[in-house]
Amino acid sequence: MSESLATVDSIVPDELITAQSKNKIPDKSSQKCLESENESSDGTKNRPSNDSEEAFQTIQIESSCSSFSSSDAEAKISLPFNSQGPMGSKLLIDSSSNQESINHSSTNTIKQNELEKSNLNNSGQRKNMMACEMCNNYEMQLQDMQYREAVLHISIGQYEKNIVKLKEDLKKEQSFENELKSLSSQVDQGQNSFEKISNKFAKLNKSANSSIASLINQIDKLKSDIVRLSSDNEKLIGRHLKKSREMLSESISLPEDPEALQFYCLQLREDLIQALYNREHLEETLRSENIFLKEQLLGEQQSKENIEENLAHENKTLLVRTQNLESELKNYKKNFDQIKIESKMFQNNYEDLSRSSSQKIEELETKLQILSDNKAKSAEEIASLRSKVQSLQIDLDNSEQVQRDFVKLSQSLQVQLEKIRQSDTEVRWQHEDDVTECNGCKKCFHSRKEKINCMHCGRIFCSDCCSKSIQSGPNKRLFKVCQVCHTLLDHQTACWFVNEVPLSPT
Repeated sequence: MSESLATVDSIVPDELITAQSKNKIPDKSSQKCLESENESSDGTKNRPSNDSEEAFQTIQIESSCSSFSSSDAEAKISLPFNSQGPMGSKLLIDSSSNQESINHSSTNTIKQNELEKSNLNNSGQRKNMMACEMCNNYEMQLQDMQYREAVLHISIGQYEKNIVKLKEDLKKEQSFENELKSLSSQVDQGQNSFEKISNKFAKLNKSANSSIASLINQIDKLKSDIVRLSSDNEKLIGRHLKKSREMLSESISLPEDPEALQFYCLQLREDLIQALYNREHLEETLRSENIFLKEQLLGEQQSKENIEENLAHENKTLLVRTQNLESELKNYKKNFDQIKIESKMFQNNYEDLSRSSSQKIEELETKLQILSDNKAKSAEEIASLRSKVQSLQIDLDNSEQVQRDFVKLSQSLQVQLEKIRQSDTEVRWQHEDDVTECNGCKKCFHSRKEKINCMHCGRIFCSDCCSKSIQSGPNKRLFKVCQVCHTLLDHQTACWFVNEVPLSPT
């Protein structure tokens, strides 16, 4: 028992330090450390943890139970542990029939237990204080890093806002420049349209003048035709008059024969009729030609008047349009000159803004690079602190697992010792009808073949729990025994709970 308590004193405080220095962030474990520190300063409670307290209670109960009277009664326990869990242990139980030595060893064990418990409480209190200081340091470092990171985020946000504002100003300048280009293109288009309209007006004026000249020529031609026709008419009239006068002046020689005279009269009558017909036909043709020429002359005059009116109207519209275009061109020129002046001003402002913005962007880029470097460093520090936290968490979990395994081991050992002490009050050999489950793993039996009696303690186990064998007797025969009896009888092998933690007793 003294060896076990010495081993526990050398191991459990380290595990408590690992458990209590787990995190740099204040959580439940750090709160437990602070509470344990406050309790140790008040002097009310001096306990490392609940698991260690249960372990010490179990050891105390075991040592107190060892004072009971029995035939085989001394238990010497050696429990070595490391930081990862139970690695090896030896259970040495020697039979002794001396009741006085048992009582003496139990009293010594109780005294040593109390002494070791007080030493363990003092060392646990000291290491609790150290662990709490480490937690506070980690917490302060984390808060500092978080504050620095928040400041960096705020400054980066301000710089990004400034960059966005400068980009918006640059976009406005570009839009104004585009508007200026569009206005200049509109001025060019107006000039081109004015030139086109002036060319069109010149062409129309030229065509109108040519058409007027052709109409004048046609009118002159018609006038000459009328004069010619009138002269021809007058000539014809004068010719007929002359002919009639000549005929009147000529002497008429009539034939003497009545028949010849009658024939001559008839012939003259026919010539007269033919002359009248020709006269009427000629008059009709002349009259129709005169009417046609008059109508053609009127039509030509009407078309001339219409063309002159259209030309005058088009001339007026073209003049109005040219005046409007000239006024628009003047306005465009004024606007263009004003826009040129404003564009020069904006160009100068743009150059100034571009220079200042480029300088600011360079400054912001340098600051951003510095901030990114600081952020990367802070991220590395945070990652290292997180790795430390994870390692401390793993150590805490390991220590808690060690303490739980220690409690389970102590309880199982206590149960085993209690069963060993009570074995003298019962018949060692168990009957197969009295047992329905394995005494080791609590496996239910379905047939008698599965029930195997241990040749040392007489209890019934399954084939897995009673797989060990030991040599006994003068002929060194092999007998199947359980794991506990194999540990009791064979001192050269390790205990059954070296490789696996025993089940907690129910």
